[in-house]
Amino acid sequence: MVMKRFTAAINKEGKWYVARCLEVEVTSQGETLEESLANLKEALELYFEDDTEASATETPIIAPICGVQFCPAEKDKTITARKTCRSGC
Repeated sequence: MVMKRFTAAINKEGKWYVARCLEVEVTSQGETLEESLANLKEALELYFEDDTEASATETPIIAPICGVQFCPAEKDKTITARKTCRSGC
């Protein structure tokens, strides 16, 4: 049995915590943070069940994206924001 370490990004969406693996495209959810991580672990085990050697061997490159415009309250068009990074882009 091969043991691998993966990275998860977790977002709260309504009452659910959504856990997404950054190395492979596997996502799960749970009503608590712990449950979402446990469900993601199970989903990853099922994903690699038939794989003799884990396909994700390299860590992805994580990079900031600058200059993204968004509206934090889409229903209220009077509130707008511009997300900028520390370098001022």
